[in-house]
Amino acid sequence: TSGADIGYTWTVWSAAGIVLCSVLILHSTHLNFVYMMKTGLRMRTACCALIYSKSIRLSRTSLGKTTVGQIINMMSNDANRFDEFAFWCHSILVAPLQLTLVMYILWGHLRWACLAGMAVLLLFIPFQGLMGRAFQKARRLTAPLTDNRIRLMAEIIAAMRVIKMYTWEMAFAHLVSEARKKEIHRIRQSSLLKGVNLSFYFMAVRIILYACCVTLVLTGRELTPERVFVSIAFFNIMRITITKQFPNCIAATAELNVVIHRLQTFLMLDEMTETTGNDGYDKTSVDNHVDKHHDNGLGVYIDNLTVRWNNEKPEPTLADISLSVKPGQLLAVIGTVGCGKSSLLMSILGELPVSYGQLSVRGRVSYAAQESWAFMASVRDNILFGAEYDEHRYRSVVKACALDTDFRLFPYGDKTLVGERGVSLSGGQRARVALARAIYHQADIYLLDDPLSAVDAHVAKHLFQKCIVDYLSDKVRVLVTHQIQFLKAAHKVLVLSEGRCVAQGTYDELRAAGVDFLSYIKPVSNTGTDYKQLTAGLQAYTPSIPSSIGDMSEMASSGAATAEAMAQELAAIDAETDELEQKRESKKSGSVESRVYWDYTKAGAGPALFTFTVLMTVLAQVLYQWSDLWLTQWTNAESTGQKTNIGHNLMVYSLLIAGLFVSVFVNTASFYTMCMRSSVKLYN
Repeated sequence: TSGADIGYTWTVWSAAGIVLCSVLILHSTHLNFVYMMKTGLRMRTACCALIYSKSIRLSRTSLGKTTVGQIINMMSNDANRFDEFAFWCHSILVAPLQLTLVMYILWGHLRWACLAGMAVLLLFIPFQGLMGRAFQKARRLTAPLTDNRIRLMAEIIAAMRVIKMYTWEMAFAHLVSEARKKEIHRIRQSSLLKGVNLSFYFMAVRIILYACCVTLVLTGRELTPERVFVSIAFFNIMRITITKQFPNCIAATAELNVVIHRLQTFLMLDEMTETTGNDGYDKTSVDNHVDKHHDNGLGVYIDNLTVRWNNEKPEPTLADISLSVKPGQLLAVIGTVGCGKSSLLMSILGELPVSYGQLSVRGRVSYAAQESWAFMASVRDNILFGAEYDEHRYRSVVKACALDTDFRLFPYGDKTLVGERGVSLSGGQRARVALARAIYHQADIYLLDDPLSAVDAHVAKHLFQKCIVDYLSDKVRVLVTHQIQFLKAAHKVLVLSEGRCVAQGTYDELRAAGVDFLSYIKPVSNTGTDYKQLTAGLQAYTPSIPSSIGDMSEMASSGAATAEAMAQELAAIDAETDELEQKRESKKSGSVESRVYWDYTKAGAGPALFTFTVLMTVLAQVLYQWSDLWLTQWTNAESTGQKTNIGHNLMVYSLLIAGLFVSVFVNTASFYTMCMRSSVKLYN
């Protein structure tokens, strides 16, 4: 204050107070950021868990309305919007409060001139509203394109062997390139919008200060250093909140709004339900009914069952199916391709909604899918599938599924890694590992979807006799198969055609009724190829374990020796210390090399664009500092009483601000263009 006598002690305490306040601001700000990041992480984690939980409960109809690419994009890309929103959302409350306090303090220095700065700030609000809608539209148009690209890449990676075998690389590369071009076009628009926001971050304070200074001069008040630099100090305080955090909050809110609508659409898809059917029956009442009429209730009981894959289609997938399978019984289901065999198993699993009739499944269910699969782990882990290791049961299952010989041939026995998607296993080995996984799981009901089609004749005979008939002799078994030579051993045979039951009974009863089993499994062909030759060719083509299983009679005669040898082999494998380990992902530590930055820059810009971007950056910084320097000289001249040309000073200051405005926008646009080019080139 003018004329005040400030002592040394008061000066020291004031300086200490400033330092203390700065330390408190530092700690409180970073603590606030930590808690906001934790909140965003929890929101993203909860969102990913919700998507995963929903995806495993989707009905078959809903699976046709979404794609794997969309689910991956929602978990990896859309869920990150919760992080961004949590980090910036506080500025919605902080920005108006901070603006009010600053304007209240500046009123004592600038009076009515501070309202000009407030008017400029208020103009940013509708502008940010327009930017928010633009971000929302860009996100809405970009997300489906990203879903499509991820879906294409997932399918291409899964079918890479086939693509390379037929030399389709260029055709599929063109598909990915076209999908990427469409996505990049939308991403480029979003990047330009982000560039506009970044430009206003650098420009907003200077524009507001310009408005205040011009208003102050035009109203006839003196432009003193106190008024100018106090205004600069307070406007710099608002700079991060008003020009960076608040616009980022608007953009994050707009994008999050699109993400929420996408998640809502996904979460509203139909799920599998335990209680289904138009007649509104309750599963508990059906189970009670079963308890009275079917021994201990274990088994599968179906009465006039009608199901549909899609409720929008009038034709049912299965119609008027009735059957019952009790413990100790084996039901064989045969029929042509597409007749509804797998749909029957899906109905028993509860994955198809019941349109009419009754379906009761009593007991634990284990399912072996038609398409075998394996995950990146050892063979033993693929069989156990998280279950507790029981040595006796494990060895019995391995022997029943004809995997004991394979284990002796593998370099590390059952601890050999199967590779990504089981690539190190043949088709027959994958099928037997999948069957062993289902058999090892202790259940009352076993649903086997054509597990014998991927193996040769000797192995199929072994699997059927030793595994399905003998090992599971006291269980409920439903076997879908095309191997009619095994039907005699089944207690019941169900013949399906176009989703309806053609015949049902024992093998002898159906033969006596004149049922031609071969006609229901013969594939459709226009070339007249003999069916036996076709099946023989398929069996010869299907890879399996080495032909060391030999004749089944030899295996029967040496069963004890085989069991003892396998026990010794497994014990030796468990004792090995140099077993194969899953290869860990490589990682590097330390700082990023300067060459990486240079390669990134070189990929995105040639000499002309790089030079132009650097020059515009330098020009923007020069004009930024020059405007402050000119304002300093102007105020110093005013304070010392020198005669100044207000029009000249105002014109130069206006030109500096206009030049700064243009240079910042051009610099930001050229920088984002360089980054987009770099990303496209490095991706290609």
